[in-house]
Amino acid sequence: MEWVINILVSLAVGALIGWLAGIIMKSKGGLVQNIIVGIVGSVVGGVIAKAVGIGGGWIVELLIAIAGGCLVLWIVNLIQKNKGKLLPPRHKARRETPKNDHNGKEPKNILNQN
Repeated sequence: MEWVINILVSLAVGALIGWLAGIIMKSKGGLVQNIIVGIVGSVVGGVIAKAVGIGGGWIVELLIAIAGGCLVLWIVNLIQKNKGKLLPPRHKARRETPKNDHNGKEPKNILNQN
């Protein structure tokens, strides 16, 4: 039963971190996005902080998680903003238009000659 409480607390803290990161980054995500951003941001922030050698009490860890959430939101916004620019263009089938080889005049109808 303790693991259920741990998961619920993690989701609540993730939602809080994602919500705060969304406010800072002016994102318009919903609850599910906030939870995902908060959890992923906490992991990203923790990995970066550990690599740099930053750490401390729970307040420092909370700030690191919020910074990680902001980083994740920044990357998501960058990808969404440049969505069409990052992928190669799709080639649509083009309809060929007949060339006008008649100097602007309609071609003669050779089938219906009266």
